[in-house]
Amino acid sequence: MRSVDTLHLGRQGKNNFSSIDIPVLEEFCVGKRVLDIGCANGDVVKYLRQKNTEAYGVDGDINAIEIFSDPSIRDFLICHDYTKGKSNITKTIDMVISMDFCEHVEEKYIDNYMKDFLLGNTIILHTPPKGSAGHNHVNTQDREYWILLFAQYGAKFDKRLTEQVRMVSDYHNPVDMAYYEKKPRKLPKHNYLVFNKK
Repeated sequence: MRSVDTLHLGRQGKNNFSSIDIPVLEEFCVGKRVLDIGCANGDVVKYLRQKNTEAYGVDGDINAIEIFSDPSIRDFLICHDYTKGKSNITKTIDMVISMDFCEHVEEKYIDNYMKDFLLGNTIILHTPPKGSAGHNHVNTQDREYWILLFAQYGAKFDKRLTEQVRMVSDYHNPVDMAYYEKKPRKLPKHNYLVFNKK
């Protein structure tokens, strides 16, 4: 369960699952050095490590890492809360992936997590659309917001790769489905954005 210090985090201390999109991981992450930002219990890291891929994860929820993660991957998971400052992660990374993380962090802390996004040459971001409900959704935005934000940090939107990721995705997060049921022409996979460092 949540303590007073962790009430602001994305999950409620119950559903410490990771969002895992196997086709995207297979096509774009296997064989690369990967960092999962907002990794929850590290399911993405576990999947990639089982595929002989050097993968790491970072999450602010100590319970997700120390209780809900598979013990075999705990050495590859880093507990860090971006509302407390920047992390000390300095690993060489090819690909950063982040599934439903950014909307849980207030704008005033963006600079703290962008350092870690920029560790990767390529960034795969999934974040729900502006106005979508969810526990501690404090910064849901439209795609133009994220494209401009990442550009300000030197990461350029890659339309071609974004389309490729969306094409292979079978992403489904049951927590978000109430939003999508009201918008039948929009699917969760349409919220992927891919960036490359300039």
